Amino acid sequence: MDADACPSCGASAVAEESGDGFSRVCTACGVVLDAAPLQATGGFTGGDDGLCFVSSTSRDTMSLLRRDERGGARFQCLLSGGVTGNRRLCHDWIKQVAVKVNMDSVMVQRACDILDRHLVKKQLSQQMAIAAASCYEVLRDNGRSISLPALAKMAQCTGPHLFQAIRAISEDLGKGTVPAMIEELLPEAAQSIDPSERSQVLSRANALLEPLRQCWFLEGRAPRCVGPALVFVAWKSLNVPQRNISLASFCDMHGLGRPNSSIQAANTDLNKVLLQLASQIPWIKGQKLTTRTALMYVPDIIRYSASLVVDAASSATGANVVEQTADQRSAAIYTTFRKGRKRPSTVHYNGSPEGPDCDGNRYISDSEIDVLIRSEREVKVVKAFLESRKRKEDEEAGED
Repeated sequence: MDADACPSCGASAVAEESGDGFSRVCTACGVVLDAAPLQATGGFTGGDDGLCFVSSTSRDTMSLLRRDERGGARFQCLLSGGVTGNRRLCHDWIKQVAVKVNMDSVMVQRACDILDRHLVKKQLSQQMAIAAASCYEVLRDNGRSISLPALAKMAQCTGPHLFQAIRAISEDLGKGTVPAMIEELLPEAAQSIDPSERSQVLSRANALLEPLRQCWFLEGRAPRCVGPALVFVAWKSLNVPQRNISLASFCDMHGLGRPNSSIQAANTDLNKVLLQLASQIPWIKGQKLTTRTALMYVPDIIRYSASLVVDAASSATGANVVEQTADQRSAAIYTTFRKGRKRPSTVHYNGSPEGPDCDGNRYISDSEIDVLIRSEREVKVVKAFLESRKRKEDEEAGED
């Protein structure tokens, strides 16, 4: 076998530095390899003690062989207890992820240190969540971002476990949990795009954020998975005639897996907004547009977004939005672009629509909240009942 071949899968010359300074990671199968085990060849019979590096698969990371007065090696002194069990699996996973997200040796060591301080005796999936949270903390400290669903998928843990681990580590380090901006997550969503056109796709996707913000598309209490849909629309708008494919085909072509209902809903709503804006462009107004043909006018939508948003609101409400106050204008724009849109349900990474959130609380919809909120009449009745009961208790106390 080739000297540079992976002993696990046999692939040749595919190992990269893991970031810890002495081991490598096979980019084909992901196994952690020892780069160059150290062996002492002349120290055992000479006048000095000899050091011997033990493989990472062994329990002891380093051993010291001492010689007695007659020159023979008599006993072994352990310098380190080594990393074993689930802790070692978590360390290896951090090294594997470091290759994918370009973490250097300092960042890898920092993530391992955070893991060692917070690792507790739990199930392996929860310990992997702590390892993923350690990587997330290090990436955020270095001005980098990564999608939490993508990180949870790489660690094979649930979203709530990852959120709990991130919160625990942030609180222990005296930091607050700062959510990543969508601009920071777009590069992670576009990493499967061909490198020759990735910069153009990201530029188009970032440019689309401004008109979407003006249309209240990015606002809402429930989180929405906008990144993949935005990257898909940006990629498709760069060459509409030759890219007549669906979102599912796009995800399959780039190895992104099958899009879930949240991504599909975001893509549908995004195309509706672009269709509304494109229909207000003066030189094509009155023409029959579809969600596909509207993508051909994305550059015009980006350039004239402020005017198109106001024109769309004026057409929908039948009033001159320009002469209205800022609050009235915002309300009209909100009604124009958000009216009739189905409110997306909160995404649960454990696959259960009734599953608890990261704090263990059950998801409550707006309709349930409306039912629980008392009306003014009910409030008056309850207040009158409480006052009458209090007077009755006071009278009974006075008689006693």
